[in-house]
Amino acid sequence: MGLLYDIGEIVQAFSEAVDGVLNKVQRQPQWLNEIKQHQTEACKALIEGIVRNCSMNGVVEVHAPISSIANALKRVNMGNDSRHRVVIAWNLLHIAQAAGWVVIHQSNTSTIVRITQSFAYAMYGKWFALAGTACPPMLDKPVQHTLKRRGGYKTRAFRKGIVRGKWSQVSSTAIAAANAMQNTPWVINKRVLAVANTVFADRIDPDVNGRERQLWNHNALLDLSNQMGNRRFYNPTYFEGSGRIFYSCDLLSPQANDLTRGLLLLGRRQRLNKHGWYWLAVHVANCFSGVGKARKLDKLPFNERVAWVRKNSNVLLAIANNPHKHRALWWNGIGKKAQTFQALAAAIAWDEALRTGYTQQPVMLDQTCSNYGHAAAMLRDPQLASLTNMAPSKSFSDFHSSVLANFKRVASETYDSDVVGSLTRNDVKSPSMVLGYGGTVKGIAGTMMGRKTWAKVDDKWKRVAEPGTLPARLSNNPSEHYKIAFNMATLAREAVIETAPAAFAVTNAIRKCIKVHREHGGDRFGWVSPSGFHVSLKSTKKVEDKIVAAQFLGGAQLKWYFFTDEMNWRKMNTATSPRFTHSFDAATLHICFANCKFDVVGVHDCIGCLPNHMTRLYRFFRESLVAIYESNPFKNFCNNYGVEIEQGDLDVSGASQSFMLS
Repeated sequence: MGLLYDIGEIVQAFSEAVDGVLNKVQRQPQWLNEIKQHQTEACKALIEGIVRNCSMNGVVEVHAPISSIANALKRVNMGNDSRHRVVIAWNLLHIAQAAGWVVIHQSNTSTIVRITQSFAYAMYGKWFALAGTACPPMLDKPVQHTLKRRGGYKTRAFRKGIVRGKWSQVSSTAIAAANAMQNTPWVINKRVLAVANTVFADRIDPDVNGRERQLWNHNALLDLSNQMGNRRFYNPTYFEGSGRIFYSCDLLSPQANDLTRGLLLLGRRQRLNKHGWYWLAVHVANCFSGVGKARKLDKLPFNERVAWVRKNSNVLLAIANNPHKHRALWWNGIGKKAQTFQALAAAIAWDEALRTGYTQQPVMLDQTCSNYGHAAAMLRDPQLASLTNMAPSKSFSDFHSSVLANFKRVASETYDSDVVGSLTRNDVKSPSMVLGYGGTVKGIAGTMMGRKTWAKVDDKWKRVAEPGTLPARLSNNPSEHYKIAFNMATLAREAVIETAPAAFAVTNAIRKCIKVHREHGGDRFGWVSPSGFHVSLKSTKKVEDKIVAAQFLGGAQLKWYFFTDEMNWRKMNTATSPRFTHSFDAATLHICFANCKFDVVGVHDCIGCLPNHMTRLYRFFRESLVAIYESNPFKNFCNNYGVEIEQGDLDVSGASQSFMLS
């Protein structure tokens, strides 16, 4: 950091804040002595922690920036151990407050850090980070990953390589996929950007909920997008410990929010052929699924989606050419599951394709219920394979609708017809996804409560259900919300077990393997994924402690958990099942992308490319899954631990003729 731009002014402000602290002490403590000795390194670590965690949302819970600062201190050999580095980081944040960079606010329930507007503008104007992002996009092609070294940014300190793992875990196939993703060029969709600039110009909009607006996130993204202009750029990639590939620049990543996805176009232009027109229409329909006056389109057969787009072509053109006038037709809110700007971008892409015959719009397809689909293939279960579109079929199946039907049936034994009739697909979607990874009833109940919402109940602050969630809809009494959520979670578990017993069999088998591993004195548990990626897990117990800022910095205490060397087998049991499935998601993408000679986009179990290439990419993806499961990897994995599993008679080669991507 600071290699390309002079950050002397910012370091000077930090130095003055440190001197102000020194003037308050008679005897210099060890942590302050280290900061004084390594002043520039400490300043850069502090800036990294603030920018990486605070600049996207403006406000963040304090543990995230402290962890980032402590990790940065470790890289420059500051601090004797993890606890010492956390103490230094906590005090550095207070020094940042003294410098006017952040504001720290402590309440009975949380401690938050807010970046100040003046510091955000200073970072934008004077520091290497663009628009407040610690990981900017690259204008040059990224350095290629190899088996010997991590690639990505030209500045080595910026290269993440792999998080929660070691570079030795990667394989040549995984590296080929990561390089294919980071070699794909991008540009900003100027027409979508112009609309977004107008929508967010005044920072006040009657149609936008203030909490869901993610003000700092959207404005930092728009600042960066405006700064990029017409430039073509690249997004470096890195791995997570299970093999999943992520993009380094969070603000301009196709793995980010709706606005980001709407702003991204691929850097190469393509003249559409018959395959391209077909897949572009499918993508447009997917983006408008449930948006405006459109029905739920992404569960229809592909041909029906194409027909819908052709039938509504004039409406799409009207949106593209006057988005503000026809805003009600593409506006879908701003939140986690919104498709507002993706719908707008799709309409604009359709308009440009009809006028010019060309497009730069990436078309995306998502694997349906991938965790249950993998479970079906692992246990060769024909029933679950049919529900998750892993088996040949003439039409799409909707797994969550099947769960809903069972959910209503079991709920009818406890609740009246009005309650049962009010249950929707959305009520079971999130719980069923958690259950597929071995989730507990308690965890599902928390999911059903929605985002953490607090209210005063009987003169005490308690967590209540978020408005619109199932518990909130069923009762106006906040004290009843969790009880309702727990009861409904219990019923949801029954419904999912009945719908997809294979998923629970996979989780149970993995836990038996962990038990054998533990009995043989093992600690780190792992496996080799079908793409050759070595997954290695180790969960250790944690102890609660308190870190304290120096008295002359306010003496603020903060609860902190430090990890010990003692194994936490309970956590290992909980965490391994989802990581196991994620490793198979990743392996499928690795094998699929390693064979591609065209631009690709990866979002874990979702793939994308220019429209003309989707027919081939769809075939590559299906062939990758077939190649993985024809070798029966799960049975081989269980055999290594002497754990027996029952498998059905599913012919996994049928996946090559399935509708697993929608």
